[in-house]
Amino acid sequence: MSPTSTLAEHRSPDQGLRGRPRTRRHVLRREGVSEALSRAAEASVVVVRGPAGVGKTTAIAAWLDEAPVRGAWWTVRGDQAVADVWAGVARLLDPAAGDLGGAPLAALDEALGGAAGPVTVVLDDVDRLDDPRLAADVERLVLRHDHLHVVLVGRVRTTFERAAGADLDVELVAPDVFELDRGEVAAMLTARGVCFDDAALSLVDDALGGWAVAVQRLAHELALQPRRLWRRRDLAPLVARLEGELTRDVSTEAESLVGADALRAAAELPFLSPELLEAVTGDHDAAAELLDVVERSGVGGWTVVGSTRHLVLVPVVRRVLLERRVDEAQRQEARRVQVAGARQLLDDGDAREALGLAAAAHDWPLLGEVLERHHAELTRDHADEVLSVLETVPEASLRADPWLLCLLGKLSAFRGRSWLAAAGTLAAADTAARELQKDAGPTGALRLAAVRIAALRRAGSVGRAAALARRTRESMAQLRVPRTPELARRLADAHLQIGLSLFHEGAYDEALLEFGAVGRLDEATDPVRLRALGTAALVHALDGRLGEARALVVAAEGDERWSDWRHTVWALPAHLAAGVAALDAGDDREARRRIRTAASMPASVEEWPVVAWLTALRHLAHGDGATGFSVVRDAEAAHPQGVASNHLHGLLTALKSDFLLLSKQARSALGALRPFVDGRESVAGAHARALLFAGAAADARVVADRMVWRGRLAPRPQLELQLVRAVASGRVGDLDVARTALEQAVSVSARHDLRLPWWLVPAEELRSLARQTGVDLDPVLADAPRIYSSGLTVPKLTRREAVVLAQLRGAGSVEDIARTLGVSHNTVKSQVRSLYRKLGVSTRPAALRVAYEWRLLAPVSREQAATAS
Repeated sequence: MSPTSTLAEHRSPDQGLRGRPRTRRHVLRREGVSEALSRAAEASVVVVRGPAGVGKTTAIAAWLDEAPVRGAWWTVRGDQAVADVWAGVARLLDPAAGDLGGAPLAALDEALGGAAGPVTVVLDDVDRLDDPRLAADVERLVLRHDHLHVVLVGRVRTTFERAAGADLDVELVAPDVFELDRGEVAAMLTARGVCFDDAALSLVDDALGGWAVAVQRLAHELALQPRRLWRRRDLAPLVARLEGELTRDVSTEAESLVGADALRAAAELPFLSPELLEAVTGDHDAAAELLDVVERSGVGGWTVVGSTRHLVLVPVVRRVLLERRVDEAQRQEARRVQVAGARQLLDDGDAREALGLAAAAHDWPLLGEVLERHHAELTRDHADEVLSVLETVPEASLRADPWLLCLLGKLSAFRGRSWLAAAGTLAAADTAARELQKDAGPTGALRLAAVRIAALRRAGSVGRAAALARRTRESMAQLRVPRTPELARRLADAHLQIGLSLFHEGAYDEALLEFGAVGRLDEATDPVRLRALGTAALVHALDGRLGEARALVVAAEGDERWSDWRHTVWALPAHLAAGVAALDAGDDREARRRIRTAASMPASVEEWPVVAWLTALRHLAHGDGATGFSVVRDAEAAHPQGVASNHLHGLLTALKSDFLLLSKQARSALGALRPFVDGRESVAGAHARALLFAGAAADARVVADRMVWRGRLAPRPQLELQLVRAVASGRVGDLDVARTALEQAVSVSARHDLRLPWWLVPAEELRSLARQTGVDLDPVLADAPRIYSSGLTVPKLTRREAVVLAQLRGAGSVEDIARTLGVSHNTVKSQVRSLYRKLGVSTRPAALRVAYEWRLLAPVSREQAATAS
């Protein structure tokens, strides 16, 4: 039963928690601390631990006012023995008890046995009594009395935090529970009748942090001042003095035991541990002594990071100690400590803290080593912090390691910095790597080549990156050096960068070979392997080999480390491939989930075109042309012009042409595609569709025939072209070719589980062709959404509209046409308006141009055309 459940029924005027200290009236009740203590109070033993000054005693006493319990509060003194503690607690529980007979624990045991209802015993400052018998007695009492709850308050760890008994329920209230947040700092200060502006409050928050004793002391001093409104400039001297006084008060004991230099060296480190201190001091005994003194003096407190316990100095104390580096010798010693600590942390795998220490020591080679070994994890979890550190590195040091320059440019583009600056940084990385590559060995040259490929591609020079990638691939094939783990890791990185560059160029088959080479190297890191696997899946999805794409996505997500990287750019290609496969399968919910995941990641100049393409493709599958077109245009406007590769820009343009077809703007679609009509597969299907919907069925068939006869087409463009070929052949009356094209389309669709291209041609024309040719299309058209219809192609004119259109070729006005046809003026005006609406135009010359393009009018001579214009 919880001690908070006793409340009033077990409390009377002469009962309660005897010996409890009274807190000051100005101390505020803190809901967060009360909630944490209430949850922890369900346990048999509650350990409340933290450094000096965090307000442990005050917080517990305030909590007990809100949840009154029955029991005893005993504050341990330094000269007491265990027997004295139990004697004091026994007398508090039973004031009428006489002589304890030299057996206080037995008397306490008897008092607890006769107690009615839950009993809580608070032992404050238990770290003053360094006797293991105290913990053993507590465990025995708790196990004997189910209604007993013991709260241990102190600065150091106790045996109970290491699960001192299988049947013992122990809860820890960690130090961070007692840290004041900004709102609580403001409330504690204003409770004394003092007002602040925002700048002054920020000064207090930055200088004193959440250290409760510091904020309380500042509030007490301000309450004694005549001033009631404090501004930053007036408050700064008082805060600075208070920082120094508090630090001296807390650290005096520690400095007297281990010395100021040792304590200042400890302040250089982000946290303290036996291994870290030993690496810095070089002396195991000295490290153990320093750790013990810091903990017991209250200068620091234990905290839990993940599953690891760290001893961290009080922030205010640490900052003041670091500011005491006054001469060059102390600064040099600080750098030595920082470098030693960074190397130890790097060996321990704590890359973030190692990065911070290396930057503080200005050891740029070590910083580069930390980043290169752990850049995937660091950019995944702390990208802004890494970018801030890189921006402090001198330019000469960056040029000495072009990999750092390339990473700086990449993160600058990722985090929304100036694109011109990012592009300049990437260009500088390419130049520096090219110069260093001349004198580098095989492994170094391979590393620098990968840096150059990545820098060129990210800067938008995809063609140069692909050319360099092919040259690097040839040099890798001729490499004749012993295979070491370092060389194998460099090979994996180079294969990935080569594959990505070839993918962005549109050389899918070559890219797949590079991604396969990454998978065969056991030394490849997890993010590199995942990026290669996911991009290979994306290549298959874009090509239309959906079975292979799904298999690779399953393989990526089945890896045990997928959860570590699933929300990073390393896994972005896998999400995109899964989204394409889900969209083609008609699983809109899964496709929307994948798109939402991809859109939540920071898209670089490399990935954003594919993210926009997939997002817009989903709108196309729903027949929402306006929204889809806006998605593409917004994405293009949000990213630098000309940076995306020509291949990916072609994919987006092909999609925009399909949206224009939905809006009956076939001529605009053809115009948009014109720069990309150079025989590339990714645009051929969209070009043939635009010609078909523009009424040029014969031209659409010619384009489809030329591409199909080339052979070795990927499944997606092959299916798109065969469908256009079938519909165009049907329109010109060639049913034999239409039948052959439909049969081949059905074969490709079944072999690769590809469905979406069937939705991009008029379904009613396909069904009519199926009836005329005898090809069974029910499996692919049964659930196909109706996106395009024949009405989007050649407008169907009534007989009167056709007559009026023919008259528009002349130079006569509407009144002249009415007199010629023998009808009223309003009738002709109505027919002209209907014509303009069907043709999608608003002027007479435009109507004639569209009519000639769609062959609604017979060809005319040059003189007639000039007269009509």
